[in-house]
Amino acid sequence: MSVINAVTNTTVKTIPVGAFPTGVVFGGSLAYVAGGDGITVINAANDSLIGPNLLPLAPISLGSVPVGLALSRDDSRLYVSHGANSVSVIVLAAMLARFTFRAPRRTSVRVRR
Repeated sequence: MSVINAVTNTTVKTIPVGAFPTGVVFGGSLAYVAGGDGITVINAANDSLIGPNLLPLAPISLGSVPVGLALSRDDSRLYVSHGANSVSVIVLAAMLARFTFRAPRRTSVRVRR
């Protein structure tokens, strides 16, 4: 992930987020990046890496590769869509996957702010 200076249009810093990042969502001062290696968490206030592959570590088991992300209105839950037509709900305070549900066919999920 690159941090870009909007005035000079130059790269200020590059933050490693793993292979093939597919989505990013911001909540407070944190950025959650989905990709082939899991979910990486970045402190967006100082552009530092909080944890590579933070969410696939125990006790969180997400199953397949995360491809999309959404946050609840209060930034307490992270919704993670997977390539296998499933969605996991992560309680961020506990870093715990509460449940994963599988969609019977292609389904879109919308989280309103």
